[in-house]
Amino acid sequence: MPIKILFIEENELKQEALKLCIQQNTGIQYDIITDFKELDTVLNINAYTHLVAQSIFENESVLSFIDYIKLPLLILNDAELDLSGTSYASTKSPLSYGALFAFLVESTPISYASMEEYAMNDEEFFEQLKGLMVDEFKLNFEEIPALIENKDLSELKSRAHQLSSKFAMLDLPISAHLCKEVDVNILNDAENQLENMKLLLVDLEIVLAHLK
Repeated sequence: MPIKILFIEENELKQEALKLCIQQNTGIQYDIITDFKELDTVLNINAYTHLVAQSIFENESVLSFIDYIKLPLLILNDAELDLSGTSYASTKSPLSYGALFAFLVESTPISYASMEEYAMNDEEFFEQLKGLMVDEFKLNFEEIPALIENKDLSELKSRAHQLSSKFAMLDLPISAHLCKEVDVNILNDAENQLENMKLLLVDLEIVLAHLK
């Protein structure tokens, strides 16, 4: 699914560090707010998929706002808040892209149920299917950036069409739907659909991390 992260960080230097982290993957959308008071309003306005927040703001704990948080949460625990008894992912500033990506993978599950059903419980056939899918996703992950750069709309349309069914098979319906949107609209709405292809590159990277 297209990733859109809400960061909560009041420190300006740490905000800049977050921006540097995100620059390593331009397909990840994000916003930064500076305190928990904005949280409820912002969550109601924008469709975020993940939340990354400092553990303490102005002596208030992020755990006090859990009722508002229905998203996967990564806590930047610079204040060393006691998180025992919770299952939230945590790390410390500066946030590395590796830590962020691991959080995205862990919080974006895939399902092999459709593949297993198609393989009819034949483990060898299932592994063959999985290997073919890895090869296809890897090839697309490697080649799509150049196709976007060269604005090869016809080829991107074909790639999106093929990927739609693969995402659906892994129980990623939002990604599959976005592929269909690209397939249908890219020839008439190139600018927006090229941006959507950049979003799908993040999904490809996440799926590859699962499949490997």
